[in-house]
Amino acid sequence: MTKLRYILLFVIAAAFVGCNEDETIVAAIGPDKYQLKDDASDPVEKFRYHFYTDTKTVILFSADTTDYRWNYRGNNVLKLHWGQKANYQVALEMLDDYFFSKFPRSFFLENFPQSIFLCNDIEEKPEDWMDYESTNVAFTNQIAAIAAVKDDITEWTDEQKEEFGVEVITKYMAGYMVDKGALKIPDAFYEVSQDSYRQMADLSVDPMTLGFVEYQDYWGMKITQTRDEDYPRFVKFLFTHTQAEINEVITKYPKMATKIAILREMFSDQINLEL
Repeated sequence: MTKLRYILLFVIAAAFVGCNEDETIVAAIGPDKYQLKDDASDPVEKFRYHFYTDTKTVILFSADTTDYRWNYRGNNVLKLHWGQKANYQVALEMLDDYFFSKFPRSFFLENFPQSIFLCNDIEEKPEDWMDYESTNVAFTNQIAAIAAVKDDITEWTDEQKEEFGVEVITKYMAGYMVDKGALKIPDAFYEVSQDSYRQMADLSVDPMTLGFVEYQDYWGMKITQTRDEDYPRFVKFLFTHTQAEINEVITKYPKMATKIAILREMFSDQINLEL
């Protein structure tokens, strides 16, 4: 009986260790499982190699079960539909021109998920009780999913590519960076236009006079910005205008100047980013 008890204890201990080892294996997979090569003959592989070297973020065009176990924050959060290999390079070039190049590579080292999944389409379930909906950009704790490998990407104009890049930047700076706690929007930013939020727009008044980038469409009408949309619109404005254009706005509109100054100080102090 004593011998049998020792055998049972050994089996239980072995099973316990086995579970721990399995968890360790999953957790240890990360980007180290991927063989990235500095291949001058393959622009896609060369870009992936140098991007990972600079940022420790791996770019992926497909996923297996270990990627899902390692990267996804929960079950059935995202459904990714993969793109054609022939479009990988154009998609990477677009993201480099209109997203990656807007930030120092060193910035991503501290402020980006471990993996970027580039695909053709993304279905996201914002909440467990909601249906899946199509989107171009989705961030979770561990990954960024970007639907840049479109079937018609080779036919896109520069304007279409820039618009896509702005969508990625906005989701990144006004979504992911805020959600993860890297950015906390100061109350002072909202206080500048506090008395003007969500009102019927007087189209004879320039929205920038009120401290808004633009008026907002609402059921066929124009209203002033809602509080939730205010900061994302400023992100778009700051990343799509030249310094000369921004300075012109600062000179002409005092409330815009105040809000831009608050955001620039926030970026500098909280994430060491100078805009």
